[in-house]
Amino acid sequence: MITGVKELDENLQELGGPAIARISKAALKAGALELARAEQAAAPVGPTGNLRASIGGRVTKIYRGGGLIEAKAGIDVGK
Repeated sequence: MITGVKELDENLQELGGPAIARISKAALKAGALELARAEQAAAPVGPTGNLRASIGGRVTKIYRGGGLIEAKAGIDVGK
């Protein structure tokens, strides 16, 4: 069970919009990089090792109007 969500939401609202955007972007970036590391660990090792090397993660787009942030992890992402 997750506790403290209500309190966390209240604290974020006190910070204001720009701070929430920075925190959200940092959290998504960290999550995408963690997912990319897991994908690299699960990828088969070929003769060149290029498959594992091609896996990455990054924040790809920030939609200002809707307050949405997009992050991706996978092959040929983050290069």
